[in-house]
Amino acid sequence: MERLAQAAHVRLKLSGLMMTLCGHGYEHSKSKATKQEVVDRIGPHIEYALKLFGVDRCMFTSNFPVDKISTDFATLYDVFFDLVSTYSAEDQEKLFYGNAVEFYSINV
Repeated sequence: MERLAQAAHVRLKLSGLMMTLCGHGYEHSKSKATKQEVVDRIGPHIEYALKLFGVDRCMFTSNFPVDKISTDFATLYDVFFDLVSTYSAEDQEKLFYGNAVEFYSINV
């Protein structure tokens, strides 16, 4: 990740961290991950990625329906919002909307 972050043209989608292949084991559980469990499992990875790439090169995205084996959509996005709750409104807008518009050249 550190080498990728050095390449200024590389952008990062913050998603898929609750997929089965990540090894959390929720596919074997009768219940989905709680908000705190999701924070504990993916929070450090999100924080590390944001530190490496910066707000201008990251965006939150969902990996649903694949992630739903581990958690629900609302819980996942609550975690995303909580992880950046201390960021400025401008930075939050970039992470949840603006960067996607720019990265994908979406005409809004």
